[in-house]
Amino acid sequence: LEAVKLSVEAQLPIMDDLEPHLVTAPTDRFLTSDNPAFFYNQLSQGLHGATTGADTHGFQAFCPISPRSVVMLFDPNAYELTSAASKRSHTTEANESDIRQLNQMQALCAIQNLYANSPQLLEQVPGLVQTVLDERHKPTIQLAEYESTEPGDQSKLLVGHSEMPNLSLDLSFIRTKWSAATRPDWWKLHDYRHGPNAIPQLLREGAPVKTFTDPNDPASAVTHIIPG
Repeated sequence: LEAVKLSVEAQLPIMDDLEPHLVTAPTDRFLTSDNPAFFYNQLSQGLHGATTGADTHGFQAFCPISPRSVVMLFDPNAYELTSAASKRSHTTEANESDIRQLNQMQALCAIQNLYANSPQLLEQVPGLVQTVLDERHKPTIQLAEYESTEPGDQSKLLVGHSEMPNLSLDLSFIRTKWSAATRPDWWKLHDYRHGPNAIPQLLREGAPVKTFTDPNDPASAVTHIIPG
């Protein structure tokens, strides 16, 4: 529990710039699960190596808090709400497509159990699970090897992370800002909202980074050079 507490406390300072928004449904329409908090990043979806680190540009978090309500946190420098009324009230009523996509998130991130508040909603679960089955079966851990940029330093840093699934998310109430969408891919993937980060410091002189398609096979490494 102490480790969990320390982890949460470490994340709070880099999430204080996120904008909250409440997404509602007219009736009991939202699923939840045994792992309800879903992290995503529409800004970098479709890019190889996209992750959902809390300090990345374009970070989003979704969590159902009732059968009619989902809380969304988002990076306001990367996204904007599509309705002036939603901006004023900090609330949006989801349409049918939004509800389906938000429920897909629960089908994807659930460990073993999905929960519904009505038999009608429960009947939709097998179909939702089928739509995300390929993403659920993808390898969950990606491994990267970072080399030190200090002269004479032979140390290396191995980092494991989960690559973000691609849901091709297209919610009606939020869109990517043009100013963020037109930034280069390396900025979306490797730059951070709160400035320098321990791992990017290893890349500041264009040091090579190896990523392993199979974490258990050293021969599967591919070397990349990230622009500084």
